[in-house]
Amino acid sequence: MQKGADTTGVKISGREQSTKRQKGEKKQFGYQLENDMGNFKLRKYQSEAINSIFNYFLKGNRGNPLVVAPTGSGKSIIIADLCKQVITKWPGQKILVISHVKEILEQNYSKLKEHIKNSKIGLYSSGLKSKTISDITVAGIQSIYNKPELFDAFDIIIVDEAHTIPHTRGGRYHKFFEQVTKPVIGFTATPYRLGQGYLHKGDGAFFADIVYDIEIKELQHKGYLCPVSNKNPDETFDATGVKKQAGDFVLKELSIAFDREQITSRIVDELLKFKDIRKKWLLFAIDIDHCENITDTLNTNGIKAASVHSRMEGNRATIIDMFKSGHYQALVSVAVLTTGFDVPAVDLIGLLRPTASPTLHVQIIGRGLRISEETGKKDCLVLDFAGNLLRNGPIDNPVVKTPGKGGGEAVMKICPNCSEIVHAAVRVCSCCKYEFKFQHHLSEKSESAPVLSEDLWHHVDDVEYKMYTGTKGIPMLKVRYICGLRVFSEYICIEHNGYALHKAKFWWGKRTTRPVPETAYEAVEDSKYLDTPTEIQVNEGGKFANIIGYNW
Repeated sequence: MQKGADTTGVKISGREQSTKRQKGEKKQFGYQLENDMGNFKLRKYQSEAINSIFNYFLKGNRGNPLVVAPTGSGKSIIIADLCKQVITKWPGQKILVISHVKEILEQNYSKLKEHIKNSKIGLYSSGLKSKTISDITVAGIQSIYNKPELFDAFDIIIVDEAHTIPHTRGGRYHKFFEQVTKPVIGFTATPYRLGQGYLHKGDGAFFADIVYDIEIKELQHKGYLCPVSNKNPDETFDATGVKKQAGDFVLKELSIAFDREQITSRIVDELLKFKDIRKKWLLFAIDIDHCENITDTLNTNGIKAASVHSRMEGNRATIIDMFKSGHYQALVSVAVLTTGFDVPAVDLIGLLRPTASPTLHVQIIGRGLRISEETGKKDCLVLDFAGNLLRNGPIDNPVVKTPGKGGGEAVMKICPNCSEIVHAAVRVCSCCKYEFKFQHHLSEKSESAPVLSEDLWHHVDDVEYKMYTGTKGIPMLKVRYICGLRVFSEYICIEHNGYALHKAKFWWGKRTTRPVPETAYEAVEDSKYLDTPTEIQVNEGGKFANIIGYNW
């Protein structure tokens, strides 16, 4: 940030942070800024996401922080407010907001112009036929990667859809950042890449840490995102034996196996069951031929549908507007609607393209998460003809494979009464209340899997607190919950930084009014003052059980 304008000594754009701060200044800096948006009121989690970024740099960190914000959480609003707070506190700062999709560039540009009234906002994108540069500039990476000299004077860089930046050097982003060496703040709904694992882990990771993670279920519980359900379809692609390249299925091989008239007709017959129930369908195909064939079959059966792909006839924006207005009931897409597509009324997602990419998997289903009170949308139905949910896991806890390591698949079962897909340990169906007959020997495979992971409540008999040292050598507080014959553990990162410390402080504050200890040792000593939950809510959809809720 601009030299001389920083009264706290913090400089995001610099390489030094002053250590001459009074005690308590960090917290004041982090939480004071959320009231500076004028008449625009942020949601609590949006303010916390912004504060976490400032606090990351305030603590002297020099890496690139990452914020995880799912589809529908208002990512463009968070970015716009972050920019406004920066230029308000440090006048003269220059901010570059980069993405790779035209629709996302338009969204970010629109929000910035809406919420920063007295500043000029630049837009640099060949696809949008604009090449203006201002103190805040929204730019397409395709248009600027070979023109770094135009942006060398910028102080801060924000990347929307940050999962497009690979670990390995090379490509447009890395070519640009090799010349413009400024702090990069990343935003994404999917903090991982196929064949690479998490964006902030492993050799060559471009991002240093996840400083804030907005959870899908929290937004659903608060009414910011709609519920998602799915039913086990009668027709499911079996991709066993289909060749893979770079970790995902070869599209040509998928097309040969599944782009067949008989298969498409059976899938459309199943979709027709929902023609009067679901108003807006979004279907994802393997390739352009598959996309056109599905579209033709839908239209032949009385469903007004259109194709959206890279070689389509007509203007994509016009087709999408016709879909929004109700002229089309279904859009069939090949890849292009996985990001930047904002039609809240979508209430049916059809998966007809098998993929092993957790990023693509989550991004696709995310298109149906937005709420739409205008259309009376109650939830979004996901019909997984491709077997992606079992392959990649639920969207709030997907299987993310680290190079050289495998990833397990969740064990699921299907309700025989209503076909709802639930976790294998569920005793009562969440949809129709059918009571399952509990079996001790469960199959390791299922025909499908739920969109969101199942959460089970366990009565807590006792709690133990111990010190634990992780792989990075930083001590943590290990909490063991004894629940009958089962034991669940969680790790409280008292001595960490960033979002991990934020969560640790929140966890501690829910259990006692005593000050948050500075060390894990002190946390164990003071554990006698902590309130003990009577029940814990456990998510067992991933490789490890995750404690996500408490009753007192």
